[in-house]
This record gives sequence, structure tokens and C-alpha cells, in this order.
Amino acid sequence: MPVSEEPAEPEPEAESEAVAPVRKGPGVVTIDASVRGAAVPVDVRLTGADGSEAGTGHGGEPITVPAGEYSMEVAVTDEKALADTPTQRRTLTVNAGDSLRESVEFPWAMITLNVRINGRQDNGAIMELKRQGEVVAKLKSGADPVPISPGRYDADVKTRGATIAVQGLMFPEGGTQSMPVNVQM
Repeated sequence: MPVSEEPAEPEPEAESEAVAPVRKGPGVVTIDASVRGAAVPVDVRLTGADGSEAGTGHGGEPITVPAGEYSMEVAVTDEKALADTPTQRRTLTVNAGDSLRESVEFPWAMITLNVRINGRQDNGAIMELKRQGEVVAKLKSGADPVPISPGRYDADVKTRGATIAVQGLMFPEGGTQSMPVNVQM
């Protein structure tokens, strides 16, 4: 009598998680920065989670770093591009073998400040614009429009041997503005 063979039950699979191999090695990052669609010079700094500097360079130049998570700082270096030379920060992940090209667009406003002392134009006045108490730009009253980061500023107006504090100057993004700054002496 023929013996019937029942299909053998498959052996239970060993419970193991497949771990993707971690690729080690360097990756390359190139940062392009712009204001109003035009390339601007920037310094780039990549720091690791422990705060150690992993790589530095300039906009448009490749920076080679080990694979990992980084804090990226991109700082405008030319006051003609943005008078306050701002910095943008973001997180960046670099994998081994990556060749990343990141773009950073800086917001802008164009401003002319017109200081008026007791109702009269004073083109000799200098304005020190401040953010969080720190001077970020110096502008001359009545000068041609200057690009700057939009936002709120305070200022010290220096004229005729005096310094007058002005608070709450607002520069809207993407616009050109001629702003009167009225001071009583």
C-alpha cells in the first residue's frame, strides 16, 4: 500500500529583524545661497550633535563631512547683499556617498531711511539698526535703498553730537520703502 506523504510543515522562521547595514564614509554638501534670486557670498558651517565642527566652507564650494546629522549655519558675508548679514540655521542629514546640493533663499526688504530732525531733513545722520540689542547695520540718512532682512528693528540715530533711540521700525518683506524717521531735539 502506498504511503501518502503529507507535506512537511515549514520550519518556523527565526524571529530576527533585518538590520540595514549602516553605511560609513563621507558625503559631500554644496550650499547655494541667494537674495532676490541672485547668488550671494556666504560662509557655511556644519556642526555635529555634540557641537563639534565637522566642516566649513563657502557658498558654491563642496564640503566633505562624515555621514551623520548636522546643524547647518549659512551666513551672508557681504553687506551689499544684505546689510545685516543674517544667518539661517537648519538641520541636514548626510549619508555616505551623498552629493547634496542645498539652496538657501534669504528674505529681503529694500529701505531708505530719511531722518528728520525737528521737521528738517538731516542727510548727515547715521542710523545704527539693532536686533535684540545688537547693532546689525549702519545706514546713512537719505542714502540709496539698501537691502536688509525684513522685520522689526530698533535704532540709535547719531547726529549733531547726540544719540537718539528710536524703537519699532518695521521693514516689510519683498518691498522697497522710503521710511521717515522723525526725531525731536
